[in-house]
Amino acid sequence: MSRAIVVAIVGVCAGGALAQPSDFLLIPWGVGNPPTEGSGSIGMYSPQDGSYLGDIVPPDPDHIVFPNTAIIGPDRLIYLSDSVNDAVYRYDLHGNFVDQFLGPADGLDNVRGLHFLDGDLLVANNPILGGGLIDRDNVAVLRFGFDGTPKTPFVAPGSDVSAWDIHQAPSGTLLINNVDDLPRYTSRYATDGTPLGDIYQVGFPTQICDGHVPGSYYGLQFSGRVTVFTDNTVIRGFNLAGFANAGQGLYALGDGSLLAVNFNAGVYVHSATNGVRLRTIRTGFGLYGMAHLAHVCWADLTNDGGLDFSDVLAFLEAFASGASDADYAEPQGVFDFSDVLGFLGAFGKGCG
Repeated sequence: MSRAIVVAIVGVCAGGALAQPSDFLLIPWGVGNPPTEGSGSIGMYSPQDGSYLGDIVPPDPDHIVFPNTAIIGPDRLIYLSDSVNDAVYRYDLHGNFVDQFLGPADGLDNVRGLHFLDGDLLVANNPILGGGLIDRDNVAVLRFGFDGTPKTPFVAPGSDVSAWDIHQAPSGTLLINNVDDLPRYTSRYATDGTPLGDIYQVGFPTQICDGHVPGSYYGLQFSGRVTVFTDNTVIRGFNLAGFANAGQGLYALGDGSLLAVNFNAGVYVHSATNGVRLRTIRTGFGLYGMAHLAHVCWADLTNDGGLDFSDVLAFLEAFASGASDADYAEPQGVFDFSDVLGFLGAFGKGCG
């Protein structure tokens, strides 16, 4: 998704009700290895200080088994990859399950990173052979149209690129890490899929995020090693305290620190200078997700990037039909004047 500007977080309703922060981090959560049935959910975290804001998608035992990546699509739906179910699921912003957007019938197997590029969904697909080995002949970054139609893969099978994360830089180029080929690299790609070269060799890379300094990035390894780099060179590296063989997700917080996801233990905030742990956000064995920034303009019901009378009409239509887009206030599923006030409040805030 396009990189959004981080702004202050205000008010949140947890547990699947409509949330109200404009910007928040999405991190899928699952307890246990493999996750305990029914524990999978999608949490929201402040992009400023990493604080936990509640679940935008509550535990969903019917679908979430091994959650990996959650992002918001151009249609205001949450797209979630599940590596065990080999699927991409969609949820609305109230946390309600919408559908299975893609699945095994679409060629998905052991899916990880997701990214929207020019309206298409890129999917890091990593098929598994017998014995748990990666099918290196068929790993790919698949590409699907907005309606789910398969398109020419962004990185074709046979390229030996087993991607974990797909990160688009502010310049527009894409950064993709390779977790299976030896030696492994973090590499750059043009938006048409043309390889632009390897940036640095890495052990087992997981997530990439924009750095605190413009033009720089942080690359996390499963070992807990963080590499600070640019489009063409490595600047420095450091280790996250207490992250031995468990690094999964990373995000550069607005307060200058790093929010880091530990596969075995939870979500923590660390120093971006030396990796020292500063505070604990959540704990729990078997947390699987990467951290991705979401930007939502809650009153933009027509999804055109602005607010006008058409959004008011869309709200009135949703309110009259009891649709979730009009459910702005607790209790969820009840439509009354408090929902009208909630919409008007969101409308008054604009789409900054």
